[in-house]
Amino acid sequence: TDIDASIPGGNVANLMPGRDLVEISGFVTGDGLIRGTWVELKRLDQKTDTPDYHVKGFIKNHQADQQTFEIGDLTLDYRDAVLKDMPAQSNDGWDGLLIDAAGKQTSFGGLNSSRIRLTATRVSQENLGLEEGEGAEIEGFVTRALSAEDFFIGNVQVLADAGTTFQGGTLNEIRVGVHIEVHGSLVGGIVKATAVEFKP
Repeated sequence: TDIDASIPGGNVANLMPGRDLVEISGFVTGDGLIRGTWVELKRLDQKTDTPDYHVKGFIKNHQADQQTFEIGDLTLDYRDAVLKDMPAQSNDGWDGLLIDAAGKQTSFGGLNSSRIRLTATRVSQENLGLEEGEGAEIEGFVTRALSAEDFFIGNVQVLADAGTTFQGGTLNEIRVGVHIEVHGSLVGGIVKATAVEFKP
């Protein structure tokens, strides 16, 4: 992980909980955590600037009637949010989806609670943003593996077959948590893999 010079001493242990605002880049892994590749301290003028919160992760505990769900220890309230590429709001239809959400207001979950609640302004499902038949290149961690030939990177389903070439690993090494790069074509919303490269 690259620690930006904006962080005192180049050590995240020097960040102050409840005070410092950071931006973290990385990959969402199979366990729903983010493997950070970059951490930077964000400076705001407390009198004039409004923080713009942004989070990516897997939905759990979706409550359609309350219009809330959780990502890790964060509760998101989406009642006034713009929804993009999200399925119908059923209690079980959203759990497990990888989403990208933004919001401007946070609050604590209540007395003696360390949970934070984010009022979302936008919630969108992560996808490739490609047209059918286009060449696709996707890098990330395997988040679900139905079989060695049928797996997911985030929300994107990938199919491998006898014509798929592998570099740095084999078909039998495809499993949740493995970091790979896939090249192929988008057919029916599924990436047909022509090449898979295992990342160290």
